[in-house]
Amino acid sequence: MTDSVIQHEDGQPGSVDLHQTIGELAEMIDVATVLAHRGEQVELDLLTMRVAVLCDAIAGANRSEVQAFRPDLEDMLVHLDLLENAVRRQRVHLALNLESADRRLRAQLAYGQGQAPSPAQAPSLAQSHDAPPPDAPAEMPRDSD
Repeated sequence: MTDSVIQHEDGQPGSVDLHQTIGELAEMIDVATVLAHRGEQVELDLLTMRVAVLCDAIAGANRSEVQAFRPDLEDMLVHLDLLENAVRRQRVHLALNLESADRRLRAQLAYGQGQAPSPAQAPSLAQSHDAPPPDAPAEMPRDSD
């Protein structure tokens, strides 16, 4: 960033070239858009913070200077719209993938593992219903009165 001076409404000088900042932010948005199109996860927190800082800087600038940023801001909005579309598309693909995986899992459970147990896994018919299962804890001995 360059150090050109911008006067704020309160008369305090700023040390940010907002045109350059807007351009840099638009480049960051473009990189995020490319990543989203590739299917990579895009972390939007940094972009959100940078947009908020930019909005604060513009809100503090003189009204006459704000008009000079309008074309840059409109251009940045186009970049944001492209990013929004890419992230929405990514979320739709993710939702479809999750739905498909859920259907596959349900089908595997219903048709693959939902079948009757094999004879080796089934309990023996010779096992008495009154007898405790083999893994049951032993009973405590009873006192004879």
